[in-house]
Amino acid sequence: MIKVYTNPNCVQCDQTKKFLDNAELEYEVIDLASDKESLTRFIEMGFRSAPIVETENDIWSGFKYDKLKGLEIESNK
Repeated sequence: MIKVYTNPNCVQCDQTKKFLDNAELEYEVIDLASDKESLTRFIEMGFRSAPIVETENDIWSGFKYDKLKGLEIESNK
């Protein structure tokens, strides 16, 4: 399952969710503004911007088209 950790009014978060919607990929959205435990975990990992995308094999922050495209390609195999 893909998890997308977001912040309110986050353009890159919206772009990431739009990409996943268009690719018809299933994902869960977690709001970092209300999930302080996840926020603390990511800060400790060195992440400083949203969205943070977490998959079984990878984790990254920001809108990363190449990584999102990779998820889309992987799902179509």
